[in-house]
Amino acid sequence: MDRYGIDEVSQWYFEVWNEPNIDFWTGVPKEETYHRLYEVSARALKRVSSRLRVGGPATAQAAWVDRFIRHCVEAKVPVDFVSTHVYANDTARDVFGTNESIPRDEMVARAVKKVHDLVKTSARPDPPLIFSEYNASYMNEVQVTDSPFMGPWLANTIRQCDGLVALTIHRLTLSSDHGSIKGGRDCYANSHRHCLILGTLPNAHASCDTQALACASDRQIT
Repeated sequence: MDRYGIDEVSQWYFEVWNEPNIDFWTGVPKEETYHRLYEVSARALKRVSSRLRVGGPATAQAAWVDRFIRHCVEAKVPVDFVSTHVYANDTARDVFGTNESIPRDEMVARAVKKVHDLVKTSARPDPPLIFSEYNASYMNEVQVTDSPFMGPWLANTIRQCDGLVALTIHRLTLSSDHGSIKGGRDCYANSHRHCLILGTLPNAHASCDTQALACASDRQIT
């Protein structure tokens, strides 16, 4: 805050933790202990300034969103946006609780529609929905993520999700010629502006329990 000032920092999205429904969170029981972490984190941020934006649950597999919103409403916990993740090779069992076979080119859009509908029918239908991670695969499948398939897949996925999300963040894996992961960048797509922006957002910082995500819709990325 001292470095960037409230006018800048208030444009960031503070996402509490990362995928607490899987191995990144060891609280027991997972959901209830994450709710406690979120409550403490959100109230602490709001004590600094009510202008700071905070949200979650940042889950894998498009999970927990309806119960997270219900908890925030019942416990009167601040929530300015809702976030979650999904990958096109997630299973239908993990995302929808079904045994169907969902094609890779449909999984992300179907998960987005599911969560969008959960938010809109919840007690808090107004928070923006952010898919802060998605890709055609969460694994190092270079035959998929480093292939000509990716461009059409990404464009089609953005098309299918248009109007359903405020912001999506595509996790792009960069691989060497031998297929070993060398690093990653985030690709930001704002559905309201029909754009895809490649790069790393300036002034976005992360700690062990809170990610600061700057909104890509109103700034130039190079």
